[in-house]
Amino acid sequence: MCGIFGYSGPRDVKETLLSGLKRLEYRGYDSAGIALNRGGEHRGGEFALYRSLGGVDELKKKLTELTGTAVENDKQTATLADVKNSDISTEYSYGIGHTRWATHGQVTEQNAHPHMSYDSALMLVHNGIIENYAELRDYIESKGITTRTETDSELLVHYISYCYHYLEEQESTAYDKRSNNIDRLVRAMSLASKKFIGSYAILLMCRYIPDTFFAQCEGAQLLISHGHDEVRISSDKNALFTAGASYIVLGDGELAIATRTDIRVQDRQEQQVVKTSQDLDEEFDVAEKGSYETYMLKEIYEHPRAVRQALTGRIHQADATAILNGFNFDMALLRSYRSVKLLSMGTSYYAAQIGATWLEAIAKIPASAEMAAEFVGREPVLDDVTLYIVISQSGETYDTLNAVKLIQQHGLKVYGICNVVGSRIGRMTDGGCYTHSGPEIAVASTKVMSGQMAILAALTLKIARVHTMSYARGQTLIDELEQIANHIDTMLNNQAIHHTIQELARQAIKASHLLFVGRGLSYYVAQEAALKFKELCYTHASAYSASELKHGPIALIDEYTPILIFAEEGPGRQKIFSTVQEVQARKGNVFLCGIQDHSLVDSTITLPYTEYYKTRNKGSVSDITFPFLHTVVAHLIAYYSAKIKGNNIDKPRNLAKSVTVE
Repeated sequence: MCGIFGYSGPRDVKETLLSGLKRLEYRGYDSAGIALNRGGEHRGGEFALYRSLGGVDELKKKLTELTGTAVENDKQTATLADVKNSDISTEYSYGIGHTRWATHGQVTEQNAHPHMSYDSALMLVHNGIIENYAELRDYIESKGITTRTETDSELLVHYISYCYHYLEEQESTAYDKRSNNIDRLVRAMSLASKKFIGSYAILLMCRYIPDTFFAQCEGAQLLISHGHDEVRISSDKNALFTAGASYIVLGDGELAIATRTDIRVQDRQEQQVVKTSQDLDEEFDVAEKGSYETYMLKEIYEHPRAVRQALTGRIHQADATAILNGFNFDMALLRSYRSVKLLSMGTSYYAAQIGATWLEAIAKIPASAEMAAEFVGREPVLDDVTLYIVISQSGETYDTLNAVKLIQQHGLKVYGICNVVGSRIGRMTDGGCYTHSGPEIAVASTKVMSGQMAILAALTLKIARVHTMSYARGQTLIDELEQIANHIDTMLNNQAIHHTIQELARQAIKASHLLFVGRGLSYYVAQEAALKFKELCYTHASAYSASELKHGPIALIDEYTPILIFAEEGPGRQKIFSTVQEVQARKGNVFLCGIQDHSLVDSTITLPYTEYYKTRNKGSVSDITFPFLHTVVAHLIAYYSAKIKGNNIDKPRNLAKSVTVE
């Protein structure tokens, strides 16, 4: 939920740090900061520290304003360089930076990263959360060390420095040779980490050890890119891109010493670890907005691509089944499962609910979806005849990772569905699938939900064919899957649909509350719609099942509350009509999404699939297409509403992209 970036190399360090942080800004934009240090022959160099509220643009503006002025650092005892902006690239050869999403401590410049140790020797940035921060603060202050912020991160740098001096006293030596400093600092970090409880990714530099980074992970990750006489360290691969370079991923309990020419990694036992490098071969240009006004709008228009990418190479026409090699299933193992449990959080949880419904309706296997945090918190009963799958957009969701650990602690296998290749869920699980939806830069997740649903639909096909589904029914399901992306394309290019959604948005922003209603699969989409509306518009919204409405929530209905009812063709059609009439009888302002040419309401978002539905072989398989189309409508409603309100669509307040804290 915070972004970490470090750079050492021949490029302009300040500009490279700012560029890297800009690529990480979607992970946190409460505040930002960079710290620079001299390298090369400047032994015992000085730190220059710059921090500001807001995002990277605000930090860049502050750097410009500070041209020719002394750099202040909250009255800490450090010797801070009085450096002109134009001098930074030549005077400083390496540095670290951070974008913050506040956990401990308010959003203030003083609480922003980087943080300096009490002896002015170390500078640190941190991603994660330290659970025993109160105990750690008491211990540090008992040693006469004054803390200056409300953050848990500041405590880490103070305690590491304290451990360094403790080791120094034991060895009766002072700062001397660079190699001794490195060894002692590494041992100090290892010693300090035994005191830390929680999750952390730490990137640290020492003013007495030029051109060297120290990185340490537990429950969070850092990636180190190396090549072309430079080193980059980041919490996200999106900030590492440099042509022809490769990277390694630090695992739990690992500590790295990184320079331009060398990377050394050790484990908790201080044993050297050989890491396998991976090539930076992703198409990073897809992370640019292009001609779109916002990243979110671009990513909404990439829903069809997300479906196609998820299904590419995973459909086997000849056998009318799915190919999911990443799960490492053999037929005997797949037949042995008696139920399926899907675990996730947020938008991924709504995709999981849809997937669980498909698994029961189509594959005829008991299935359920559960929030990963609640699953871990309730001491669940686990068994070896349940197929456990976790789902995460980022692959770094802390609650979902805890579910992985819990299942594996019981000696059971757990599989993963995530978007980011090389993420922790991708590495920790026993197999699974990447959605390959491409980078999501907007904080509110959109297209990845379609990718996740596509994978779950393919999984449903796979399990159904292993159990009871006939070849002919499998082919029909494949035909439907292969048309989904085209239906979304058609809908996104239908201006009448956009105009109706915009009209709903204009009414929605005037209301104090919005209701989303659905039945069956559409109820889960209604939950996603309510979540996105709250995230982007800062207005309360609720989601209800149409069957639940008359059991209490109908009391909320009046002429001032817009109500969007997601409706599917099929057996539940008449029940939705009844719900519409119940709402209208109470003067509800109804928008209907999905059913073609319905005379009961004035505003209908008619989906292109409704006409297709009339011609296809009804009763062949349960419908899987409507949730994809409804999801795109849900995202467009939130987008247009936030746009009309003038909100920051890509960076909603109080939110960050990857939820890496509990």
